Amino acid sequence: MNKYFGIGLLGLSLLLAGCGGSAPDTTKPTVTLVPVTTPVTTAGNVTITATATDNVAIRQVDFYDNGTLVKSVTAAPYTTTVTYSAADNGTTHTIKAVAVDTSGQSAESSQPITISIPVAPDTTKPTVTLAPITTPVTTAGNVTITATATDNVAIRQVDFYDNGTLVKSVTAAPYTTTVTYSAADNGTTHTIKAVAVDTSGQSAESSQPITISIPVVPADTTKPTVTLDINPMTINSNAWTSVTVSGMATDDIGIKVVTLALDVNGQVFNLGNITPDSKGLYSYTITPATLGTQASLLNLISSLTVTAQATDTSGNTSAVVSKILTITH
Repeated sequence: MNKYFGIGLLGLSLLLAGCGGSAPDTTKPTVTLVPVTTPVTTAGNVTITATATDNVAIRQVDFYDNGTLVKSVTAAPYTTTVTYSAADNGTTHTIKAVAVDTSGQSAESSQPITISIPVAPDTTKPTVTLAPITTPVTTAGNVTITATATDNVAIRQVDFYDNGTLVKSVTAAPYTTTVTYSAADNGTTHTIKAVAVDTSGQSAESSQPITISIPVVPADTTKPTVTLDINPMTINSNAWTSVTVSGMATDDIGIKVVTLALDVNGQVFNLGNITPDSKGLYSYTITPATLGTQASLLNLISSLTVTAQATDTSGNTSAVVSKILTITH
């Protein structure tokens, strides 16, 4: 054999040895879930265990519950826990273990389980307390009713009653409402009741009697009064621009409006209803524009009467007061 050929073969052999010469790992691992007792009937942790082997080595085992990663375990024993409660009752879960070897090959094992954890019945009644209401009620208007309510689970609503009639159902704290009384209720007794209902339908109540002592106010029969001034008191039918009508209306309770009008030889033209200010003062300006087509009448007459009448908030009316507006031509 040629010595150079022999040296070449030796070099090739050494080169192959230096490259390792080992085949890639294409063997998948094996994984098996230890059977999980199903259905799950007790709230708490459920242990999930898997066994996994590989021809080289296992890198990790990933545990999933309905596709959500629960935990990655990198060394035996491959085990974890998942937690269930009565809130999961009636649901189905797929538990899965995925074994991954050091070459990235993977295999999986899964098992469906059902959750059948009974919901313990709620037999605890809520508690409710009415905040004390001042009695007797002596002022007409709204009376605020407030209650506090608690429960071991949750309050669904608090119902407020007045003499057995539902006033309002309030579904969230603060639990409060109002009832309205007037002089028409004077001398009556009312039982205010708050009923708290929890999410299981359990209920409790708290009540308080109150009396209504709102004095009856006598009907207002006092008539208002009103004054009237006009400026100027004389105008020229061909050259006038405006006439200011003003005055003051007074009443023991309150003035609603002052009604102004023009009386032309017995024919009355309403100027409008004026609302006085807080002191009872009112003012109105008569112009050719405000009279409209009636302005032409001023050329035919020598005077007209401006009138004012006040109406109070009870509907009583004052005597009609008047001033003469003289017209020249």
